[in-house]
Amino acid sequence: MHIRDSKARKGTDTPFPYLNKTWVYMVEDSGKTVKAYFTLPPNIKRQKDVRNDIDFTLFTRSQLEGVAIADPINLKNTSFDSKKPTKFITHGWLSSGTADTCVSIKDGYLELADVNVIIMNWKEIAGNYFYLKPMWTVPEIAAHYADFISDMIEEHEVNPKSIHLIGHSLGAQISGLVSRNMRGIKLGRVTGLDPAFPGFDNIVMHNDRISNESAEFVDVIHSCAGFLGVMDAVGHVDFYPNGGTMPQPGCSIGDLIASCSHGRSWQLFADSLWHPTKPFYAIKCSTWEDYRDKKCKNSETIMMGDFTPSTARGKFYLETGKDKPYSLGDAFH
Repeated sequence: MHIRDSKARKGTDTPFPYLNKTWVYMVEDSGKTVKAYFTLPPNIKRQKDVRNDIDFTLFTRSQLEGVAIADPINLKNTSFDSKKPTKFITHGWLSSGTADTCVSIKDGYLELADVNVIIMNWKEIAGNYFYLKPMWTVPEIAAHYADFISDMIEEHEVNPKSIHLIGHSLGAQISGLVSRNMRGIKLGRVTGLDPAFPGFDNIVMHNDRISNESAEFVDVIHSCAGFLGVMDAVGHVDFYPNGGTMPQPGCSIGDLIASCSHGRSWQLFADSLWHPTKPFYAIKCSTWEDYRDKKCKNSETIMMGDFTPSTARGKFYLETGKDKPYSLGDAFH
């Protein structure tokens, strides 16, 4: 997803005045440029039944091409192994389960480890050019997502602690709401990759967003914080590469800075899978300014990405490069 900024009309009618925009140009996964809106859609009725607009696809090292799973009970006819960790991946607005967001992380996992990977694709909803429609549908999608996972746990005796949800943008917010619908079960881990900010501030969807209650362990990577992604520390551990805001290194094309920075979160996470010998070292610090002034050089240092320890707590900062592999090695440069 690429975004080109527009100037807000005078007397803006956007529900998110802090964006100072009523619409943006976006480039879909297909490469087509479209006009997308932060204004109220023509039909503001919330979609209640989302089941027909969501699909799940299983990938394993034995089934690299993927197999559609309409019902979790059908997993018994696949290479799914309930004793192995299961990674769920999902995308954000104007994206899909076949986009690089999901595919790069999926392929990275299967290259790195013998795990089950399931992509949750909600492109029929995410493809709406009016942002508020998919935004408002987040709780309903999360409820169906939870039903699928709950049935999988029950039918195949899966340990909930072995389940890890990874989501980008609106997909991070969806992933963060799943445990709320899990019949008293809490999943092992949720990773939020620059969780969507518009609407998920302190007013509209504040109670329907990712938090440290979303799983036993919640880690978040911020890369366009305060604009397309949330600025708040919402996980057990929150990473702010390059300060967590735009522009991220290498995101220098004027009208694509926001989109590029927003997407950098999933690229960094994918990089941690593809280049495990080049980890992202991050250091615990109160602010980006303190980090830059090297006031935290004796603080705790951990890895960002898939290898983040579940014991990590607090805010961590690091610098990254502008090209793959993005890791610069040491925590300070």
